[in-house]
Amino acid sequence: MESSASGPVSAVPSEDPTIRSLFELARPLALILALVAGLLFLVSAVLFVIRTAVGVFSSPFGAVYWLITAIVNYLIWKELPALQALAAQRQYAALKERMLLWAILGVIFFLIEGVLLLLVYLKVETSLSGPAQGAPPAGSGGSSTTAPVPPPGATGAARPPVGRFCCQCGAPAPYVAPGRYYCAHCSRYF
Repeated sequence: MESSASGPVSAVPSEDPTIRSLFELARPLALILALVAGLLFLVSAVLFVIRTAVGVFSSPFGAVYWLITAIVNYLIWKELPALQALAAQRQYAALKERMLLWAILGVIFFLIEGVLLLLVYLKVETSLSGPAQGAPPAGSGGSSTTAPVPPPGATGAARPPVGRFCCQCGAPAPYVAPGRYYCAHCSRYF
C-alpha cells in the first residue's frame, strides 16, 4: 500500500477491475516498448553513421523517430502510476483529462500502447456517463422496430396468438383484452 499526502492510496474494491487490469497491462508494455524503441534508435543511429561515412546518402529521420518514440513511451511508463492512483481514487474526470494526451501520443508513437490507453480512456468515459438515459430495461424487447406498447390496463394475462388483422392497414393485431385487439401500426383498438 502506498501513501500520499492525502492519505493511503490503494486499489479499493469499488474500483473498476477492467480499468485496473488495463493499467496493469499498460505499464510493463510501455517500458518494453520504450526499451525496444531505444534499441531501434541505436541501430538506426549506427546505420546512419556508417552510411554517411561510406558516402551513401541517408536520412537521420528514422533514428530521430525511434528516439522520440523511446522518450514518449518512457514518459508514459512514468505517468501510468499517477493515472492508476486517480483511477483507484475514482477521480475519473481528472483521469480522463490527463489520459487523452497520453493516449494520442501512444497512438502516434507506438500503436499498441496507444490503443491500450484509448481503451482505458473509453472505459473511463463510460464510467463517467453511466447507463444510458431512456434505455429500455433488459429483456423488455424495446427497440425501434417493435410495436408500441398498448396503454396500461389494455394487456391481458394470457394472450392467444395473432388471429386477426387490422381492417384499416392489414397489419397483424394481437389480442389484448377479452374481445379486443390492438393494431400497433394504426394505434387503435377494435
